[in-house]
Amino acid sequence: MRELVRYKDYQNNLCSIKSIENDFSGRLYFLNLLRRLTSNLNIIFYANMQRPYYDIEGAVAKINALKDSLFELKISDDFFNISFNVMQPNLSDSILQLIVDLWFDFEQPLFVIAKDEKPPKVLKLLRNKFIKWNDITETIQAYTIYRGAEEDVVWIGKSEELEFYIE
Repeated sequence: MRELVRYKDYQNNLCSIKSIENDFSGRLYFLNLLRRLTSNLNIIFYANMQRPYYDIEGAVAKINALKDSLFELKISDDFFNISFNVMQPNLSDSILQLIVDLWFDFEQPLFVIAKDEKPPKVLKLLRNKFIKWNDITETIQAYTIYRGAEEDVVWIGKSEELEFYIE
């Protein structure tokens, strides 16, 4: 059973969802979550993943298959850090599936779904590797999706103007 918690200390702009495992059910739940969060925005999607778990060659192959849709793709020489942007009104199913795969392939994934208002400002902000979720969501209209210490917990922060669309 998944457990959704909203945090009043952050004006209900932060929630966590526990028990999203790397299995069919967990992957499907995460995919549908991404669809809900991206459905109402013209977006800039930013991904930054660090510390791969296992077979990094599989993740790199998935990224290379879609590299024409990914902007500013950066893969460190040791594959420890991978980042990219996607600027599309709607994310394709293949991009969404890649995002799901990368969530489960890396120990420290960070995904940002930002409203496409000022792309240069958004991208400049997101290139800061040590920025906190609420620094992002207080500066631009965005969702942040990240993992903390627990592997099966998805953390989602949002700007005040946005809704979670999660139940």
